[in-house]
Amino acid sequence: MPRTILDVVGPKEISEMFSVTRVTVDTWRREGTLPDPEARLSRGPLWRRTTILRWADATGRAVIKVRPDA
Repeated sequence: MPRTILDVVGPKEISEMFSVTRVTVDTWRREGTLPDPEARLSRGPLWRRTTILRWADATGRAVIKVRPDA
Protein backbone atom coordinates (compact mmCIF):
# COMPACT_ATOMS: atom_id res chain seq x y z
CA MET A 1 0.00 0.00 0.00
CA PRO A 2 1.49 3.41 -0.94
CA ARG A 3 2.16 5.87 1.84
CA THR A 4 0.89 9.41 1.76
CA ILE A 5 3.25 12.17 2.81
CA LEU A 6 1.45 15.21 4.15
CA ASP A 7 2.55 18.62 2.98
CA VAL A 8 3.09 20.23 6.39
CA VAL A 9 4.58 23.49 7.57
CA GLY A 10 5.90 24.76 10.88
CA PRO A 11 6.42 28.28 12.21
CA LYS A 12 9.60 28.77 10.16
CA GLU A 13 7.86 27.93 6.88
CA ILE A 14 4.86 30.07 7.79
CA SER A 15 7.12 33.04 8.47
CA GLU A 16 8.69 32.54 5.04
CA MET A 17 5.30 32.13 3.34
CA PHE A 18 4.14 35.52 4.64
CA SER A 19 7.52 37.27 4.77
CA VAL A 20 7.16 37.95 8.49
CA THR A 21 9.40 37.17 11.45
CA ARG A 22 9.12 34.07 13.61
CA VAL A 23 8.15 36.44 16.43
CA THR A 24 5.09 37.47 14.38
CA VAL A 25 4.12 33.83 13.84
CA ASP A 26 4.55 33.17 17.57
CA THR A 27 2.34 36.20 18.30
CA TRP A 28 -0.33 34.90 15.89
CA ARG A 29 -0.23 31.55 17.73
CA ARG A 30 -0.36 33.13 21.20
CA GLU A 31 -3.26 35.44 20.24
CA GLY A 32 -5.19 32.57 18.64
CA THR A 33 -4.99 34.16 15.20
CA LEU A 34 -3.56 31.03 13.58
CA PRO A 35 -5.70 27.91 13.44
CA ASP A 36 -4.87 25.20 15.95
CA PRO A 37 -2.00 23.00 14.73
CA GLU A 38 -2.84 19.59 13.33
CA ALA A 39 0.10 18.00 15.13
CA ARG A 40 2.79 18.80 17.64
CA LEU A 41 6.27 17.32 17.58
CA SER A 42 9.19 17.89 19.91
CA ARG A 43 10.35 20.63 17.52
CA GLY A 44 7.00 22.40 17.61
CA PRO A 45 3.57 22.63 16.01
CA LEU A 46 2.72 21.58 12.45
CA TRP A 47 -0.08 22.56 10.10
CA ARG A 48 -1.12 21.25 6.72
CA ARG A 49 -0.05 23.77 4.09
CA THR A 50 -3.64 23.80 2.79
CA THR A 51 -4.91 24.78 6.25
CA ILE A 52 -2.58 27.80 6.30
CA LEU A 53 -3.48 28.76 2.72
CA ARG A 54 -7.23 28.61 3.54
CA TRP A 55 -6.60 30.66 6.71
CA ALA A 56 -4.69 33.26 4.67
CA ASP A 57 -7.53 33.50 2.17
CA ALA A 58 -10.17 33.79 4.90
CA THR A 59 -8.26 36.51 6.76
CA GLY A 60 -7.08 38.47 3.72
CA ARG A 61 -3.39 37.79 4.32
CA ALA A 62 -1.16 37.83 1.27
CA VAL A 63 0.97 34.75 0.73
CA ILE A 64 4.37 35.79 -0.60
CA LYS A 65 5.63 32.26 -1.30
CA VAL A 66 3.35 29.24 -1.45
CA ARG A 67 6.39 26.97 -1.11
CA PRO A 68 9.11 28.67 0.91
CA ASP A 69 11.68 26.15 -0.33
CA ALA A 70 10.97 27.12 -3.95
